Amino acid sequence: MRRWIELASEWLKPIHREIKDQMMRGPYIQVDETPIRYLDPGNGKTSLGYLWMAHRPGEDVLFEWHTSREAKCLEKFIPTDFSGTIQCDGYSGYYCFAGDRAAQGKPVLLAGCWAHYPE
Repeated sequence: MRRWIELASEWLKPIHREIKDQMMRGPYIQVDETPIRYLDPGNGKTSLGYLWMAHRPGEDVLFEWHTSREAKCLEKFIPTDFSGTIQCDGYSGYYCFAGDRAAQGKPVLLAGCWAHYPE
């Protein structure tokens, strides 16, 4: 069964890439990360990973798995050519990400949601 899932995920990669390309061409996305405990093979215990989500209202939702919550996950998740507004919570990783992009001359505006307001 694991092999079937692995094969299916390979077949779906081109669709994932196309959804991501279309989403990141727009000027606005919503991003969040959700902590999830997962079995860490060979370790005999669970570890904490994060399911990162990007959404554009009225469009698709994109999910990507990362084993950490570091700002570098955003570098992998959001393409270098993205330019626009990211609606997110107050997690400091978003500020690091936006600061790095600004230093590269590719400013990203952070917008808070009703529950979280960027400082």
